Amino acid sequence: APACGHSRLTMCGICGYAGLHAPGLLEQMTASIRHRGPDDDGHCVDGDVGLGMRRLSIIDVAGGHQPITNEDESLVIVFNGEIYNFRDLRRELENEGEPLLTTSDTEVILRLFAREGEAMLSLVVREAIADEGDDLVGPVDRHGLLRAVGELE
Repeated sequence: APACGHSRLTMCGICGYAGLHAPGLLEQMTASIRHRGPDDDGHCVDGDVGLGMRRLSIIDVAGGHQPITNEDESLVIVFNGEIYNFRDLRRELENEGEPLLTTSDTEVILRLFAREGEAMLSLVVREAIADEGDDLVGPVDRHGLLRAVGELE
């Protein structure tokens, strides 16, 4: 067994789809990865895009529910991982007047993405762009390859 004492290593899990209208699919997907995050689940469906997650609550246990959106809901994020310097990044955002609603590292990522754009990170973010369609910004490897950015119709 792992040193943490669990018989099975547990961590958050994310899932999603684009280009489908599939009622109930996201709930089935998150149910299938329940073992990845037993503490919470969240879903966001907008048209033919769905994002889901299972959460193992570590940071901001009470307030870190995902998906997280920005104020106008043009950005939605699900995140699996940990940003080790998020407290420093959070302080910078606060000092610049950014309104943070949680103490979650996920919200810090969302706020930075809103400011810096897709060049600053490697994860899945759905960005609604008025009159230009939607972008689904996807994962990249450490060399910037395997990037999945596409126009959704």
